[in-house]
Amino acid sequence: MREVLEAVRQSIEQAALGSGRRSEEITLVAVSKFATLEQVYQAIACGQMDFGENRADKLLEKTAVISDSVRWHFIGQLQTNKVKYIIDKVSMVQSLDRLSLAKELDKRAAKAGRVVPALLEVRLNDNPERGGVPPEEVEPLLEQCASFAHLRVQGLMCVAPLGCDAKTTEDCFERVRSLFEHLKTRCPDNASMQVLSMGMSHDYVAAIRHGATMVRIGSAIFAPQQGKS
Repeated sequence: MREVLEAVRQSIEQAALGSGRRSEEITLVAVSKFATLEQVYQAIACGQMDFGENRADKLLEKTAVISDSVRWHFIGQLQTNKVKYIIDKVSMVQSLDRLSLAKELDKRAAKAGRVVPALLEVRLNDNPERGGVPPEEVEPLLEQCASFAHLRVQGLMCVAPLGCDAKTTEDCFERVRSLFEHLKTRCPDNASMQVLSMGMSHDYVAAIRHGATMVRIGSAIFAPQQGKS
């Protein structure tokens, strides 16, 4: 595990340097959705503290036995009826994609006595089942979220369309980066554009070239048990 994580970190550093940035500007989220508890413990022992889960039940299984010092990111489509179970467990919800979810996050965070950080997920294809907000609807949703006292939008997240070629992937990343930069100047007072979460095991180098400040890597760390993520 140590050698694998070090190789990924070195790759991130090289990609950052190649784009005139420092590796410290980029947060690695280890996507542990198919990882065993032993693998997660091994990663923690190697200094990895940010992990991503895409299902509430799997997140709860891991948080029940793993140290509170770990920062958990919810990265999958989140049903409103599951928010109450995870609201006190997550450091960030990366898949905010509708007003009803924002309302529920704010309501449950208020009851838990906390403010929950979130990213607006940008949908880059025409398939609504993939989750996310069409690019043209991101700014209106950001403005709507400004009314919530216990929810703080801190940036954007995206997933490149499955099966697309390298050029299409890079075009998608550049589109989201342009939106991110545009919104920096238009954010409400209680929101910000600090985090740009994009790039997974097969495309994180390209994502870093296009300004990602956070990458979500699963199979490159936890293979062979974990499928591509």
